[in-house]
Amino acid sequence: GYKSLLMPRWLRISLRILAILFGLFAIAWIILAVYIHKNKETILQTVAQKLNDKVKGELHIGKMDVVMFSDFPNLSVSLQDVSLKDSLWQQHKHDLLKAKSIHADISLTSLISGKPHLHQLRVSD
Repeated sequence: GYKSLLMPRWLRISLRILAILFGLFAIAWIILAVYIHKNKETILQTVAQKLNDKVKGELHIGKMDVVMFSDFPNLSVSLQDVSLKDSLWQQHKHDLLKAKSIHADISLTSLISGKPHLHQLRVSD
């Protein structure tokens, strides 16, 4: 009769727990998106500075954007029209690196702690 139409108690509790966890995850993701949007320039400057600190030469980046869903749960910074001239460029006149696109993956926990750690670079073209 009537009782057989209702879901078992364990199923109702499990669905509620899943809904709460999903809701908390969605709220955390929205907070993170707002944080990244408000601190985008700082994040991009930090990435550019970290890259410049690692190379001996002149690094040029045409455009930078923050990409949230590229390498979940990490943050990816997209660098467009990148060129790198080494310290001997005046002698040989060849760029050490010329790429249309580079994606730098940053750990979210390191970003939140204020010490961003680049753990992967993907270069294309």
